Amino acid sequence: MKSRQRKARTVRISRDEIVNRTWPQATRAALQVVVGAPQDLGMHEPLDTPLVVGRGDEANFRISDDSASRLHLWVGWDDTEDGYVCRDMDSTNGTYVNGERVCGQLVLTHGDRIEIGETLFEFRIADDKEIENQEKIEAWLSTDELTGLPNKRRFDAELRRRVQNLAPQGAWIAVLMLDLDNLKAINDQHGHHMGSRTIREVGQIIGEIVAGKGLGTRFGGDEYTVFLVGHNLEDGLEVGEQIRASVEDLQLEKDGVVVRTTISVGVVAAPCEALDPEWLCREADKALYRAKAKGRNRVSE
Repeated sequence: MKSRQRKARTVRISRDEIVNRTWPQATRAALQVVVGAPQDLGMHEPLDTPLVVGRGDEANFRISDDSASRLHLWVGWDDTEDGYVCRDMDSTNGTYVNGERVCGQLVLTHGDRIEIGETLFEFRIADDKEIENQEKIEAWLSTDELTGLPNKRRFDAELRRRVQNLAPQGAWIAVLMLDLDNLKAINDQHGHHMGSRTIREVGQIIGEIVAGKGLGTRFGGDEYTVFLVGHNLEDGLEVGEQIRASVEDLQLEKDGVVVRTTISVGVVAAPCEALDPEWLCREADKALYRAKAKGRNRVSE
Protein backbone atom coordinates (compact mmCIF):
# COMPACT_ATOMS: atom_id res chain seq x y z
CA MET A 1 0.00 0.00 0.00
CA LYS A 2 1.09 3.59 -0.57
CA SER A 3 2.29 5.64 2.37
CA ARG A 4 1.69 9.03 0.70
CA GLN A 5 -0.88 11.00 2.73
CA ARG A 6 -3.72 13.04 1.35
CA LYS A 7 -4.29 16.46 2.92
CA ALA A 8 -7.30 16.51 5.19
CA ARG A 9 -8.67 18.32 8.17
CA THR A 10 -7.59 16.39 11.27
CA VAL A 11 -10.41 15.69 13.71
CA ARG A 12 -9.75 14.59 17.29
CA ILE A 13 -12.68 12.43 18.29
CA SER A 14 -13.02 9.53 20.71
CA ARG A 15 -13.87 6.01 19.58
CA ASP A 16 -17.09 6.04 21.64
CA GLU A 17 -18.19 9.27 19.99
CA ILE A 18 -17.48 7.87 16.54
CA VAL A 19 -19.52 4.74 17.24
CA ASN A 20 -22.47 6.38 18.99
CA ARG A 21 -22.89 9.72 17.24
CA THR A 22 -25.64 9.92 14.61
CA TRP A 23 -25.96 12.21 11.61
CA PRO A 24 -28.92 13.31 9.49
CA GLN A 25 -29.40 11.80 6.05
CA ALA A 26 -28.56 14.18 3.22
CA THR A 27 -28.57 12.20 0.01
CA ARG A 28 -28.84 8.53 -0.94
CA ALA A 29 -25.41 6.92 -0.76
CA ALA A 30 -24.04 3.42 -0.19
CA LEU A 31 -20.93 1.29 0.27
CA GLN A 32 -20.39 -1.93 -1.68
CA VAL A 33 -17.68 -4.58 -1.39
CA VAL A 34 -16.00 -4.98 -4.80
CA VAL A 35 -12.90 -6.94 -3.70
CA GLY A 36 -12.62 -9.14 -0.63
CA ALA A 37 -13.43 -12.51 0.86
CA PRO A 38 -15.73 -14.57 -1.42
CA GLN A 39 -18.54 -14.48 1.12
CA ASP A 40 -18.35 -10.67 1.28
CA LEU A 41 -18.41 -9.91 -2.45
CA GLY A 42 -21.43 -7.86 -3.42
CA MET A 43 -22.32 -6.88 0.16
CA HIS A 44 -24.06 -3.53 -0.06
CA GLU A 45 -25.16 -1.14 2.69
CA PRO A 46 -27.05 2.15 2.19
CA LEU A 47 -25.74 5.11 4.21
CA ASP A 48 -29.15 6.11 5.51
CA THR A 49 -27.47 5.95 8.92
CA PRO A 50 -23.72 5.97 9.67
CA LEU A 51 -21.80 2.75 9.08
CA VAL A 52 -19.08 1.33 11.31
CA VAL A 53 -17.09 -1.16 9.21
CA GLY A 54 -14.97 -3.94 10.72
CA ARG A 55 -14.77 -7.61 11.56
CA GLY A 56 -16.17 -7.34 15.09
CA ASP A 57 -19.72 -7.91 16.29
CA GLU A 58 -19.95 -4.23 17.20
CA ALA A 59 -19.66 -3.19 13.55
CA ASN A 60 -22.93 -2.64 11.69
CA PHE A 61 -21.18 -3.42 8.37
CA ARG A 62 -19.31 -6.58 9.29
CA ILE A 63 -16.78 -8.19 6.96
CA SER A 64 -14.87 -11.49 7.01
CA ASP A 65 -11.37 -10.02 6.77
CA ASP A 66 -8.85 -10.98 9.43
CA SER A 67 -6.59 -8.08 8.41
CA ALA A 68 -9.32 -5.56 9.29
CA SER A 69 -9.68 -4.25 12.83
CA ARG A 70 -12.79 -5.06 14.84
CA LEU A 71 -13.85 -1.41 14.48
CA HIS A 72 -11.93 -0.13 11.49
CA LEU A 73 -13.79 2.59 9.60
CA TRP A 74 -16.62 5.10 10.16
CA VAL A 75 -18.57 6.48 7.19
CA GLY A 76 -21.43 8.97 7.49
CA TRP A 77 -22.81 12.45 6.84
CA ASP A 78 -20.96 15.45 8.27
CA ASP A 79 -22.80 18.80 8.44
CA THR A 80 -19.56 20.81 8.65
CA GLU A 81 -18.39 19.33 5.33
CA ASP A 82 -21.89 19.21 3.81
CA GLY A 83 -21.11 15.74 2.56
CA TYR A 84 -20.23 12.15 3.40
CA VAL A 85 -16.89 11.53 5.09
CA CYS A 86 -14.85 8.54 6.19
CA ARG A 87 -12.67 8.30 9.30
CA ASP A 88 -10.19 5.65 10.30
CA MET A 89 -10.94 4.37 13.81
CA ASP A 90 -7.35 3.93 14.99
CA SER A 91 -7.14 0.71 13.01
CA THR A 92 -4.01 -1.43 13.01
CA ASN A 93 -3.42 -1.41 9.24
CA GLY A 94 -4.95 1.94 8.32
CA THR A 95 -7.57 3.06 5.82
CA TYR A 96 -6.83 4.10 2.24
CA VAL A 97 -8.99 6.08 -0.20
CA ASN A 98 -7.96 5.78 -3.84
CA GLY A 99 -4.60 4.47 -2.66
CA GLU A 100 -3.85 7.28 -0.22
CA ARG A 101 -3.85 6.82 3.54
CA VAL A 102 -6.58 8.61 5.52
CA CYS A 103 -5.45 10.99 8.25
CA GLY A 104 -8.28 12.53 10.25
CA GLN A 105 -11.19 12.46 7.84
CA LEU A 106 -11.79 12.66 4.10
CA VAL A 107 -14.81 13.89 2.16
CA LEU A 108 -16.01 11.18 -0.23
CA THR A 109 -17.15 11.58 -3.81
CA HIS A 110 -19.00 9.16 -6.08
CA GLY A 111 -16.76 6.30 -7.21
CA ASP A 112 -14.14 6.61 -4.46
CA ARG A 113 -12.43 3.31 -3.59
CA ILE A 114 -11.93 2.66 0.13
CA GLU A 115 -9.42 -0.01 1.12
CA ILE A 116 -9.20 -1.65 4.54
CA GLY A 117 -7.08 -4.75 4.95
CA GLU A 118 -7.75 -7.02 1.98
CA THR A 119 -11.20 -5.54 1.33
CA LEU A 120 -12.02 -2.84 -1.22
CA PHE A 121 -15.27 -0.85 -1.08
CA GLU A 122 -16.77 1.54 -3.60
CA PHE A 123 -18.62 4.62 -2.38
CA ARG A 124 -21.63 5.37 -4.56
CA ILE A 125 -24.31 8.02 -4.83
CA ALA A 126 -27.36 6.29 -6.23
CA ASP A 127 -31.11 6.65 -6.61
CA ASP A 128 -33.58 4.37 -4.84
CA LYS A 129 -33.93 2.08 -7.85
CA GLU A 130 -30.20 1.41 -8.05
CA ILE A 131 -30.04 0.81 -4.29
CA GLU A 132 -32.93 -1.64 -4.59
CA ASN A 133 -31.22 -3.48 -7.46
CA GLN A 134 -27.97 -3.79 -5.51
CA GLU A 135 -29.85 -5.20 -2.51
CA LYS A 136 -31.45 -7.79 -4.80
CA ILE A 137 -28.05 -8.77 -6.18
CA GLU A 138 -26.63 -9.14 -2.67
CA ALA A 139 -29.58 -11.29 -1.61
CA TRP A 140 -29.12 -13.45 -4.70
CA LEU A 141 -25.42 -13.93 -3.92
CA SER A 142 -25.95 -14.82 -0.27
CA THR A 143 -29.24 -16.76 -0.17
CA ASP A 144 -30.23 -20.34 -0.96
CA GLU A 145 -32.83 -19.84 -3.68
CA LEU A 146 -35.06 -22.76 -2.67
CA THR A 147 -35.31 -22.25 1.11
CA GLY A 148 -34.53 -18.57 1.59
CA LEU A 149 -31.88 -19.52 4.17
CA PRO A 150 -28.36 -18.05 3.97
CA ASN A 151 -26.33 -20.10 1.50
CA LYS A 152 -23.56 -22.40 2.67
CA ARG A 153 -20.78 -19.97 1.76
CA ARG A 154 -22.25 -17.33 4.04
CA PHE A 155 -22.99 -19.89 6.73
CA ASP A 156 -19.42 -21.26 6.79
CA ALA A 157 -17.93 -17.77 6.99
CA GLU A 158 -20.26 -16.74 9.80
CA LEU A 159 -19.56 -19.96 11.75
CA ARG A 160 -15.80 -19.37 11.51
CA ARG A 161 -16.21 -15.76 12.57
CA ARG A 162 -18.42 -16.62 15.53
CA VAL A 163 -16.05 -19.34 16.78
CA GLN A 164 -13.10 -16.95 16.51
CA ASN A 165 -14.86 -14.08 18.28
CA LEU A 166 -16.38 -16.21 21.03
CA ALA A 167 -13.18 -18.13 21.84
CA PRO A 168 -11.75 -15.50 24.26
CA GLN A 169 -15.02 -15.54 26.21
CA GLY A 170 -15.05 -19.32 26.64
CA ALA A 171 -18.57 -19.38 25.18
CA TRP A 172 -20.18 -22.55 23.84
CA ILE A 173 -21.53 -23.18 20.37
CA ALA A 174 -23.74 -26.03 19.16
CA VAL A 175 -23.93 -27.40 15.62
CA LEU A 176 -26.84 -29.46 14.25
CA MET A 177 -26.88 -31.59 11.12
CA LEU A 178 -30.39 -32.43 9.87
CA ASP A 179 -31.62 -34.69 7.09
CA LEU A 180 -35.13 -35.45 5.81
CA ASP A 181 -36.02 -39.12 6.25
CA ASN A 182 -38.27 -39.83 3.28
CA LEU A 183 -37.61 -37.35 0.47
CA LYS A 184 -36.99 -40.07 -2.12
CA ALA A 185 -40.39 -41.62 -1.38
CA ILE A 186 -42.05 -38.20 -1.72
CA ASN A 187 -40.30 -37.61 -5.06
CA ASP A 188 -41.28 -41.08 -6.32
CA GLN A 189 -44.91 -40.91 -5.23
CA HIS A 190 -45.75 -37.23 -5.66
CA GLY A 191 -43.14 -35.81 -8.02
CA HIS A 192 -40.06 -33.66 -7.61
CA HIS A 193 -42.15 -30.51 -7.38
CA MET A 194 -43.58 -31.76 -4.08
CA GLY A 195 -40.11 -32.83 -3.00
CA SER A 196 -38.81 -29.30 -3.61
CA ARG A 197 -41.78 -27.84 -1.79
CA THR A 198 -41.00 -30.08 1.19
CA ILE A 199 -37.38 -28.94 1.28
CA ARG A 200 -38.52 -25.31 1.11
CA GLU A 201 -41.14 -25.62 3.88
CA VAL A 202 -38.75 -27.45 6.21
CA GLY A 203 -36.08 -24.81 5.55
CA GLN A 204 -38.53 -22.11 6.56
CA ILE A 205 -39.35 -23.99 9.77
CA ILE A 206 -35.65 -24.22 10.61
CA GLY A 207 -35.09 -20.54 9.86
CA GLU A 208 -37.95 -19.47 12.12
CA ILE A 209 -36.85 -21.66 15.04
CA VAL A 210 -33.17 -20.65 15.00
CA ALA A 211 -33.81 -16.93 14.39
CA GLY A 212 -32.07 -14.94 17.12
CA LYS A 213 -30.18 -18.02 18.31
CA GLY A 214 -27.82 -18.66 15.42
CA LEU A 215 -27.97 -19.45 11.72
CA GLY A 216 -29.16 -22.26 9.46
CA THR A 217 -28.38 -23.24 5.88
CA ARG A 218 -29.22 -25.93 3.35
CA PHE A 219 -26.11 -28.10 3.32
CA GLY A 220 -27.17 -29.73 0.08
CA GLY A 221 -30.13 -31.69 -1.27
CA ASP A 222 -32.41 -32.35 1.68
CA GLU A 223 -29.76 -31.85 4.37
CA TYR A 224 -29.43 -28.76 6.58
CA THR A 225 -26.89 -27.37 9.05
CA VAL A 226 -27.47 -25.07 12.01
CA PHE A 227 -25.19 -23.38 14.53
CA LEU A 228 -26.46 -22.00 17.83
CA VAL A 229 -24.45 -19.35 19.67
CA GLY A 230 -24.10 -19.74 23.44
CA HIS A 231 -25.83 -23.14 23.41
CA ASN A 232 -24.42 -26.17 25.21
CA LEU A 233 -25.32 -29.75 24.32
CA GLU A 234 -28.53 -29.76 26.34
CA ASP A 235 -29.66 -26.52 24.70
CA GLY A 236 -28.78 -27.86 21.26
CA LEU A 237 -30.73 -31.07 21.83
CA GLU A 238 -33.73 -29.00 22.91
CA VAL A 239 -33.68 -26.90 19.74
CA GLY A 240 -33.16 -30.07 17.67
CA GLU A 241 -36.24 -31.62 19.26
CA GLN A 242 -38.26 -28.47 18.58
CA ILE A 243 -37.32 -28.69 14.89
CA ARG A 244 -38.02 -32.43 14.74
CA ALA A 245 -41.48 -32.04 16.29
CA SER A 246 -42.40 -29.10 14.04
CA VAL A 247 -41.38 -31.02 10.91
CA GLU A 248 -43.35 -34.06 12.05
CA ASP A 249 -46.44 -31.84 12.40
CA LEU A 250 -45.97 -30.34 8.91
CA GLN A 251 -48.72 -31.32 6.45
CA LEU A 252 -48.47 -30.54 2.74
CA GLU A 253 -51.46 -31.15 0.51
CA LYS A 254 -51.48 -32.05 -3.19
CA ASP A 255 -54.59 -33.06 -5.15
CA GLY A 256 -56.40 -33.82 -1.91
CA VAL A 257 -53.56 -36.03 -0.64
CA VAL A 258 -51.71 -35.01 2.52
CA VAL A 259 -47.94 -35.43 2.32
CA ARG A 260 -45.92 -35.67 5.52
CA THR A 261 -42.25 -35.98 6.32
CA THR A 262 -39.90 -36.43 9.28
CA ILE A 263 -36.35 -35.35 9.99
CA SER A 264 -33.37 -36.79 11.83
CA VAL A 265 -31.05 -34.51 13.79
CA GLY A 266 -27.47 -34.87 15.06
CA VAL A 267 -26.17 -32.45 17.68
CA VAL A 268 -22.71 -31.60 19.00
CA ALA A 269 -21.58 -28.74 21.25
CA ALA A 270 -18.27 -27.52 22.66
CA PRO A 271 -16.55 -24.42 24.01
CA CYS A 272 -15.18 -22.21 21.24
CA GLU A 273 -11.65 -22.16 22.66
CA ALA A 274 -9.19 -23.62 20.13
CA LEU A 275 -12.13 -25.12 18.25
CA ASP A 276 -12.10 -26.11 14.60
CA PRO A 277 -15.47 -25.35 12.97
CA GLU A 278 -14.93 -28.21 10.49
CA TRP A 279 -14.52 -30.61 13.42
CA LEU A 280 -17.84 -29.45 14.81
CA CYS A 281 -19.60 -30.19 11.51
CA ARG A 282 -17.96 -33.61 11.17
CA GLU A 283 -18.98 -34.60 14.70
CA ALA A 284 -22.54 -33.35 14.13
CA ASP A 285 -22.66 -35.45 10.95
CA LYS A 286 -21.62 -38.54 12.95
CA ALA A 287 -24.41 -37.78 15.43
CA LEU A 288 -26.86 -37.54 12.52
CA TYR A 289 -25.87 -41.03 11.35
CA ARG A 290 -26.52 -42.30 14.87
CA ALA A 291 -30.01 -40.77 14.75
CA LYS A 292 -30.64 -42.51 11.42
CA ALA A 293 -29.35 -45.82 12.79
CA LYS A 294 -31.69 -45.61 15.78
CA GLY A 295 -34.76 -45.50 13.56
CA ARG A 296 -34.88 -41.94 12.15
CA ASN A 297 -37.25 -39.13 13.20
CA ARG A 298 -35.18 -38.51 16.30
CA VAL A 299 -32.45 -36.31 17.79
CA SER A 300 -29.11 -37.83 18.75
CA GLU A 301 -25.87 -36.60 20.26
